[in-house]
Amino acid sequence: MPRITLSIQSQKNTGVVLSAQDIKKYYLAGLPLPDTINDDFLNFHIDSCVTELENFLQLRLRKQIIIENKDFYRDDWVQWGYIRASYPVVCAIQLDGYLGTTKQISYPRDWLSVRKTNDNRLYSRMMYLVPNRNSSHSEAIIYSGLFPQQNYFASRTIPDYWTLKYVTGWDKIPSDILDALAIMVTTSVLQQISDALMVGSMRQTLNAQGQPILVQSGGVGFGLGISSKSISIDGLSQSYSSYVNGQTGLFGARLKQYLDMLDPKKPGSMLNKLYDTYGAITWGVA
Repeated sequence: MPRITLSIQSQKNTGVVLSAQDIKKYYLAGLPLPDTINDDFLNFHIDSCVTELENFLQLRLRKQIIIENKDFYRDDWVQWGYIRASYPVVCAIQLDGYLGTTKQISYPRDWLSVRKTNDNRLYSRMMYLVPNRNSSHSEAIIYSGLFPQQNYFASRTIPDYWTLKYVTGWDKIPSDILDALAIMVTTSVLQQISDALMVGSMRQTLNAQGQPILVQSGGVGFGLGISSKSISIDGLSQSYSSYVNGQTGLFGARLKQYLDMLDPKKPGSMLNKLYDTYGAITWGVA
C-alpha cells in the first residue's frame, strides 16, 4: 500500500514573549557573537527582563487567568459600582463576595463589565457591575447572611471580601512594550559580549619557570582585565583603548545610549512613556 510521509519542523512553545532569534536578528545584528551567547543564555535574560518589566508596569504580558482577593470599599461600591483589580482586566470571568469562608453573593458573568480601547491595546484595572434585567442567569445570584452592599455592617471596609477571576495580558503584545523589553535584554548582554570579545581566544601555556599562564592567541580584544594597550618599536608607537564616553567595553557608547533611553526618571524615556501609558491605568467615572 502506498504511503505518504510528511516532515515538518516545529518548535515547542516556550512561553517567552520575545525569542532569542528576534534579539539576534534585530538588536544584535552585525555583532560577532561568541559561542557563549547562545539561545539558552538569551532566553534566561529575556525571562529576567520580562519579570522586571512586568513588576515595573504592574501588569502581566502573557495572557493568563488571575484569581485574587480584594477589599470591599462601600463608598466606591455605592457611588460607582466597581471593584479595582491589580492588573488590567481583559475579560471578567467571576465575582463573588465572601465573609470569612461564607459566600454571600455571586454575580452572573454577563453582569460584569470592563473598559477597553477599540484596538484591544489598553484595558481598565476596574471591574464594573452592570445589572442586565434580560439576563437568563439573573436567578444565579446566591445570597447567604447579611449584605455589606446594603450597609448592614457598621464597617465601611471589609478585608478580602471580593474574590475576582479575570483574564489579563495580550494575545499580541504592543510593539512599544516589546521594543523596550528587547532593549532591556540587549543592555543586559552587551557588556558580557564585549568582555568575551575583549578576552579573545586565550590559551594556557607555561612560563620560563614552568608555571601555567594565560596568553592571548587571537580575538579582537585586549585580554582579560585590560581596557587599553600600546605598542612601541623604535620610535613607532600605536595604542588602543576600549574606554568610550565614560563607559568601558567595546560597546560603551551604545550601552550608554540604551541606558539613557530606559531611564524611568528621565522625561520622555521609553520606560517613562510606558508607565504613563500602561503602568497606572485607573480610569475613573465621569
